[in-house]
Amino acid sequence: MRHLLFDRHLVLPILLGVLAVLAILTMLAVLFTWASAHEAKTISYVPPVREQLGNLPAEAILVRGSDLPGAAPGELLRAARGVEDKAAEELLRAGQAL
Repeated sequence: MRHLLFDRHLVLPILLGVLAVLAILTMLAVLFTWASAHEAKTISYVPPVREQLGNLPAEAILVRGSDLPGAAPGELLRAARGVEDKAAEELLRAGQAL
């Protein structure tokens, strides 16, 4: 009894086709890997920040110490403009409904 989905005469061409596709994909992967490695070698070395701190002026350093505040507390919070202060009685409480 002959199976409709399997033909002995097609096994070798299908196998060769699959191997050809796999060979092409392997060559592309190797080429991409080689090109990426070559590009990575052309990138210039950048020393760590600790090594650069002594050579850079203070204006060029974007990193600050944690002991130095970024801004005074008064500069960080500003009052809203044009808003009237409401009396405490006018504010909603947790148990009150609109």
